[in-house]
Amino acid sequence: MLDYLTLQEYAVRGLSKLFPAEDDFWLYFQRCQRRYVAAQRQQRECQRSAQPWETEQVEEIAAGKAAICFAIVHALASLNQQGCSMQPLLDCLAGLHLAHQYQDEQQPYSASSPGHEHFQRSLTLAQELGLLELRDYLQRQMLHHQGQPQLDVA
Repeated sequence: MLDYLTLQEYAVRGLSKLFPAEDDFWLYFQRCQRRYVAAQRQQRECQRSAQPWETEQVEEIAAGKAAICFAIVHALASLNQQGCSMQPLLDCLAGLHLAHQYQDEQQPYSASSPGHEHFQRSLTLAQELGLLELRDYLQRQMLHHQGQPQLDVA
């Protein structure tokens, strides 16, 4: 735990050198943290319940647990200062995290599974954003889990 807190401290120190206190990044960072904490609470509540999880609950929790990673996108946007929308990249990352969450939950993987749908959406967004390495990674992930020929989204 001490290692984790120390790492977090160093990360925040580094961020504070990049972003002054009044920078919009800190508002986004705080939102990401709150969403992450809320998802952790919701997951604990769902685990205590005897009811099976709804698809919406699984996806909401997975997206919330991934929210702290979205701070990276907000940091890049703030450093970039070009004012372009980061939403497509956030959507791509959210889909990727949701797909992995379905895998972690050991959901059966098929072309009709929710995990496949999220991988496919992220793959399409990665292609549209020109993130060719991410696209290639997603294609390999889908191949690994599906055992089918590589997808072509170009």
